[in-house]
Amino acid sequence: MATTLFDYEKDLASGIHRSIAPEMAKLTDGNDINALVDRVATRIEAMIEHNWPRPPAAKLLACRAGCAFCCNQFEVQVSALEALRVSNHVRTTFTPERRQALDRRVDEIEAKRAAVPLNDRPFHTLPCPLLEDGHCSIYAVRPFICRSVTSFNVEVCKAHSEMTPAQVAEAHRLARKSRAPASIPEHGVIRAIARAAKKAFGRAAEAAPGKGGMLDLALAVQAALAVPDAAKHWIAGASLFDKALTRVGPQAVKKPIAPYRGAQ
Repeated sequence: MATTLFDYEKDLASGIHRSIAPEMAKLTDGNDINALVDRVATRIEAMIEHNWPRPPAAKLLACRAGCAFCCNQFEVQVSALEALRVSNHVRTTFTPERRQALDRRVDEIEAKRAAVPLNDRPFHTLPCPLLEDGHCSIYAVRPFICRSVTSFNVEVCKAHSEMTPAQVAEAHRLARKSRAPASIPEHGVIRAIARAAKKAFGRAAEAAPGKGGMLDLALAVQAALAVPDAAKHWIAGASLFDKALTRVGPQAVKKPIAPYRGAQ
């Protein structure tokens, strides 16, 4: 039986989880969390780099710095471990003025999200509050879900970003009936690699005393920044992220799962 990308992602997620689970009991502070997330991120980036298509590949990815169409979602879903890593980066590298501006953006976007009807949320898009002038302000420590996003056609990304929630919902409905594509033409292997890491860290975080298996990035970072030594409190069991829990499930578009053939 051929191995599919779904099988590959599932197996890789299990492998990553097995490798980080013993480390969870050894965490003492934010530095330990930084090291754990960074260590896996380095491995994931090496795998992505190995699979990134280059000439003379028939298709090349269109992703470039400053192209932020994919940074418009209802929410960016991350584990508590990733949120704590990002918050530490913000705490140590942002000026007070940048932190205040970020806090304002989070509040402004959250007010807009609160006004979105429940049924529209899976199909509604808003800019990530961590964008600064169209660029990711935390790119060096961006979450695994962000690392999973690629596209072979930026025009499709642009067109998708300009769709109304109703149009996005209809595109997904048609895709479920195999009548039309609803998603960006992406690199399946890269997506599977990074999403596997996201799942593994979500599982590890949910089993930790402080929990937080899947959170909204912006709200989770805001919550962590509001608490001195947030990582220590979370490791000790404090529930820092009760108001940052995700509000929509992952968008699962029904489409054929391609066989996995390794590096492309």
